[in-house]
Amino acid sequence: MAMDLRYRGHADLADCFLRRYAADSDDFHFYSVVDYFLSYRAAVRAKVGAIAAVEAEVPAAQRQAARASVSRHLDLASEALFSRVQAAVVAMAGVVGTGKSSAAQEVADGLAGTVVISSDPIRKRLAGLDPLERTGAATDAGIYTEAVTQRVYRGLLDRAESVIGSGRVAVLDATFSNPEQRARVATFAKEHRVPFLLLETRCREASALQRLEERERQALDPSCAGPAFDAKSVSRYVPVRGKEGDQLVVDTADALSWQRDLRHRAQDWHGRIARDGSP
Repeated sequence: MAMDLRYRGHADLADCFLRRYAADSDDFHFYSVVDYFLSYRAAVRAKVGAIAAVEAEVPAAQRQAARASVSRHLDLASEALFSRVQAAVVAMAGVVGTGKSSAAQEVADGLAGTVVISSDPIRKRLAGLDPLERTGAATDAGIYTEAVTQRVYRGLLDRAESVIGSGRVAVLDATFSNPEQRARVATFAKEHRVPFLLLETRCREASALQRLEERERQALDPSCAGPAFDAKSVSRYVPVRGKEGDQLVVDTADALSWQRDLRHRAQDWHGRIARDGSP
C-alpha cells in the first residue's frame, strides 16, 4: 500500500498510512525494515513491467506504459533504500489540554518521514488495557504512578530508536513535565547523533479545561486525563527554559492560525538542521 501510494505521487499519504499502522499495532520497530520491503515491492513491480514490455502479444501502447512503469518502479526501489530525510527527535512538552497531540500531528503532517509516538497508548498497553479503555480518574494511582510513568518514557525512547535509525523524525507525544525527563531525551538524541527539539504547547487555562471536558465527554482519546487532572498537571509542570536546547513554543489558543504557523516553524527548523548537518 505504501509503495503504491508513493508510485501514484502521494508520498505524504504513504507516510501517514505507515505511521498510523505503527501506532495502531504498536510496532514501531518495523521502521527498521520497512524501507527494504518498500524497495522489494517496487522491484517486483518493475520485474512484472519488464516482462510485459517485451511480450509481443501485448498491445504496443501497453508495452510503452510498461516500460515507463519499469523506470518509475526502479526509481522507487532505489529511493526507498538511499533517500533519507534528516533524522531527529522532537519531544512535546506542556500541561494537559494545551494541544500537544494536535501539535505533534501537525509536525508529522508538515515534515516528510515523521512518526508520532504517543505515551498514552503505551501506558495502557503496559497495564494490559486497550488504548481506548477508560480507567477512571487520571488523578488516581494505578497506571499513573511515577514508576509506571518511568516505564512509559523508557518505552517512548525504545520505540524511537528504530524510527530515527531509519532516517526519520520521531515525535514523542508526552507531557515531559520536568527538566530531568527532557534531559534524558536530549541525552538519547546526543548518543544517537541526531538533532533534538523541545516543542512546548501553551494556551489559556480556560481553553485547556474546555478541551479536557470535551475529551472526557467523547471518550475517544487514549488519555484519561480529564478536567480533574488539570490542577495536578499545572502544579507538576516546570516550563521549558532556554538552556534546554533548541525550542519552539506554540500558543494553541488561536484555532485559525497556530497549525499553519507551527508547520512553517517546524519546517524551518528541520531545513536548517538538514543544511547544517546533525551533531
